[in-house]
Amino acid sequence: MNEGNEHTPRKKRAFLIFYSVALFSAAAVIILLSYLYSSRMERSEEELEESRRVSLSAMQSVENLMDDNRTLTNKLAAAEESISTLKLELEEGNKKTNELYNTGEIINNNLIYYREKLTELIRLYNELIDHLPNDEGENTELERIQKLIQELLAEE
Repeated sequence: MNEGNEHTPRKKRAFLIFYSVALFSAAAVIILLSYLYSSRMERSEEELEESRRVSLSAMQSVENLMDDNRTLTNKLAAAEESISTLKLELEEGNKKTNELYNTGEIINNNLIYYREKLTELIRLYNELIDHLPNDEGENTELERIQKLIQELLAEE
């Protein structure tokens, strides 16, 4: 039985060594898994923090774009109002231009009319000068020319 007892401590010793190696191996695997899990968690936290930063940046960009949109909308409204005002001013300017053109035409027509009358008066004056009486019998011609001049002046 001694032989049986010798095998028993050897078996126990081998079993203990195997059990110790298994425990150390399991502990090493658990430590490795724990390390991998913690590094993954750190990466997830970093990714979450980065995602938060990106979200905040995106929100800030959206707010900036909304502010720009409001500013541009206000500028557009002001520009449209300016365009409306300028269109009204243009219409008024066109009306005044037409009025001035019509007034100019009237003045031009009057000028032509008065030039014609002035030319007629000059002609009659020259005729009058040519027919000034040298003696008393020629007064009838002078009176006729004076009447024509008075008629022309009365028409104005």
